[in-house]
Amino acid sequence: QDSRGACATSAEQASFAATTATTTGAASGSPSPSPTPPSPSPSPTPPTPSPTPTPPSPSPSPTAPSPYPTPDESTTSTTSMTTTTSMTTTTTTVTPQTQEKVSFSLVVKNVSYEQLMALVDLLAQFLAKLRAVIAQAVGVPVDSVEIMLSAGSVKVESTITPPASGNVTGANVTATLSDGSKTAALATSVVNEVKTLPNISQAATGNITVEDISIPELVVVTLTVTTTSTTTTKTTTPKGIASSSLLSASRPRWLLGGWICFTVAA
Repeated sequence: QDSRGACATSAEQASFAATTATTTGAASGSPSPSPTPPSPSPSPTPPTPSPTPTPPSPSPSPTAPSPYPTPDESTTSTTSMTTTTSMTTTTTTVTPQTQEKVSFSLVVKNVSYEQLMALVDLLAQFLAKLRAVIAQAVGVPVDSVEIMLSAGSVKVESTITPPASGNVTGANVTATLSDGSKTAALATSVVNEVKTLPNISQAATGNITVEDISIPELVVVTLTVTTTSTTTTKTTTPKGIASSSLLSASRPRWLLGGWICFTVAA
């Protein structure tokens, strides 16, 4: 009896549980799963449009070459800059010197002074002959004899200046012109030389002679000799120092988008 009671109790519990579950499901209102709708037919795929032509790629812009590496400097020079100033100094020295002069005169007779002055070529020859004869007579260069002419037939006034560096002094000249025999020889020489001149007949008025040789006069003249000397002085003043680098020959350099090649003396 107890066993049946236990089984009945288990069956009752199971039935109660089933009833409770059914009741609970109905009370909760859970819907039955709805049926899955059929899948719609696939929509037609629209046609693929023709591909738009791709524009040609532009030509690549020229690319500037990579800068050439700066070459190493081969030589570096340092130059000292200077300013040179020149100054010229002129020095004047005044030195007194003495000079001897001997004067004397003579007259050339029977020659017209006026006619002689009118004949220019004859006058030049006449003066040259007189200077040469007098210079030879007293022993000095021709350049040391001066002649001045005046009227009275032809009066000749001569001044002799012995060279300072010569062996003949004013005293020597004075002694010669004071010697009668030497002055007579001088007179003869003057006449002979004048008569040899071409066209002297155009100025002659008769027989040509030399008379009235005067006594010589020695005069010592004090001269002032001015000596000028010029001295140039150069002064060099440092101005600064300039440094420069010299590149080895024919090295390229980048300039304004291109390569150039130039040569710098090393």
